[in-house]
Amino acid sequence: MRDRLVVRLIRSAGRHRLGGIAAELAFFLLLSIPPAILIFAGFAGYVGKVFGTSAQDTLRRGIVNGLGTFLQPSTMRDFVRPAVDDLFARGRADILSVGALLALWSASRATNVFMYAMDVAHGTHEQRVGWRRRLVAVGVTIAGLAFLAVVLPFILAGPRLGRVIADGTALPDSFATAWRILYWPVAAVAGVATLAIVYRLALSRRSRMRAHLPGAGLAAVLWIAAAFGLRAYAGVAFGKGSAFGPLAAPIILLLWLYMIALAVLLGAELNAETARSRFANERAGGADPAGTDPADGEG
Repeated sequence: MRDRLVVRLIRSAGRHRLGGIAAELAFFLLLSIPPAILIFAGFAGYVGKVFGTSAQDTLRRGIVNGLGTFLQPSTMRDFVRPAVDDLFARGRADILSVGALLALWSASRATNVFMYAMDVAHGTHEQRVGWRRRLVAVGVTIAGLAFLAVVLPFILAGPRLGRVIADGTALPDSFATAWRILYWPVAAVAGVATLAIVYRLALSRRSRMRAHLPGAGLAAVLWIAAAFGLRAYAGVAFGKGSAFGPLAAPIILLLWLYMIALAVLLGAELNAETARSRFANERAGGADPAGTDPADGEG
């Protein structure tokens, strides 16, 4: 049964051109990164007022180190680092507003592509008129950007943030210990649950939240595997002496976004195939299927 599911998943991925859709999705995600960084950097300037200067310094170092992985040292030194330091020193509401508009336009295009891919995977006829579909895409994008602005500081700071918060707020050492132990399990569960919610919102027909958990779990596993695979590939293709050294960072970034998009789309295909299998089994068993045919509307 599982073997047949895997075969159907592979066939559906090819039939629905997931590779091409993932490339389109990765392109719009790439366009949304610079304005999203503007939003986050403008927001991060106010972190020190909430968690203290130690948390702010930890977050600033995380942003600078992250940007330094795909920007040239001279660009970091002359432009990026001074700009980040200025944003963290003052906080910029104007940067937040400008960045929000740019990120909203770019990211909503990516969301629209993802919604189309969800309907293709589930064989669902689009039930939203054009303006409503666009409105839903913008709404999902706004929710995603707001969620990202809240959780990204915790992701960048990682398990070390617990110690910083404890020191800055006079919390006991047990808080920092619990944070360090629970950080990755909670992050994994939260990531899978968040992706399941995204699957649910992007699909144009009703569905139960638990029906999207298998695909979210698959996408999370594929993300981890892709990260290790991309790291190994980068070490071989862009190691010392490589003629592509200056191009390594943008190529790796685009490949990473492509792998993320492909993993999410494969998760959507798995959810669709699982729903079709469940419907077929219930109908063959003579039971009244819970809902309607996955290709026909609500279920």
